[in-house]
Amino acid sequence: MSAGFDDIGQRFSALWNVLTKDGDALRPAEERALLVDQVRDALDRAEDRLSEKQATILANTFTLEERIYDGRIVEIHRARHRDLGTLHAIKLLKQEHADDPVAKRLLLREAGIGLGLRHPNLVTTQTLLRLADGRPALISEWCRNSLAEHLRLHSVSLTDIEAIMKSLLSGLSAMHDAGYVHCDVSPSNLLFYGDSPVSIKLSDLGIALEIGRRHADLDLSFAGQPDLAAPEQRDGDVLDGRTDLYSAGRLLLILLDHCPDASGPDGEPLRFFAGRLCEQDRTARPENAKAALIALDGFQK
Repeated sequence: MSAGFDDIGQRFSALWNVLTKDGDALRPAEERALLVDQVRDALDRAEDRLSEKQATILANTFTLEERIYDGRIVEIHRARHRDLGTLHAIKLLKQEHADDPVAKRLLLREAGIGLGLRHPNLVTTQTLLRLADGRPALISEWCRNSLAEHLRLHSVSLTDIEAIMKSLLSGLSAMHDAGYVHCDVSPSNLLFYGDSPVSIKLSDLGIALEIGRRHADLDLSFAGQPDLAAPEQRDGDVLDGRTDLYSAGRLLLILLDHCPDASGPDGEPLRFFAGRLCEQDRTARPENAKAALIALDGFQK
């Protein structure tokens, strides 16, 4: 046991020497305090940054803590600001796609759209970095888990469903007012930023379009999730806000399938509402997200 404590003592002494000195020179007091705070913070969280594994640091600012999505072209990491300690989501091209002009253009485009949108129910795009190898890296606010993850473990109540749909439609309304169609409404793209279903934010603007355009304009044959995408999106037609309402209706049906009370009479108004949102002909759907919100409020009274 004493040998173990001796080893810890020696390692602590070496760490303290690094924290307080830069070579033979004493570090400035402010720098020493900052380094000590960072070590204390890391110990409090029992994080890997103090292990022998080399941490990945982007732009000398963000430490990558965990890869939370590993796609064919992009990956998303949970990252921590080295000085502020704040959590962020970082989306970047995979190394093998660093020179892919289409993928790079789409990520730059996503950043441009996101930086122009601000709403409580939209995930906030914070900035865009250019890495040393030329890849763009999109920095967004961190939200801890998705609706898809929540539904794998929990059921939802009718009250929860109404709150989720209100948050979603509010976020979509802001997007549509700004001239964009989201095109990818799904449980995995609805993120929790708090502990209740009211705290839902819509994320991922990777395939968002200007109203009146089609994905072929971005050299994409199809973009979206076939089981949630509206008929006009699957057919490659020009899109508008009603396209997102169809996907919102499909999502509402998924929520109702996870609600024990939805099969009874209390769930009928929401099922009727889902049917209106999911009309095959877009002209039969609500005119826009604001109209859908008004209809939803009517069911809550």
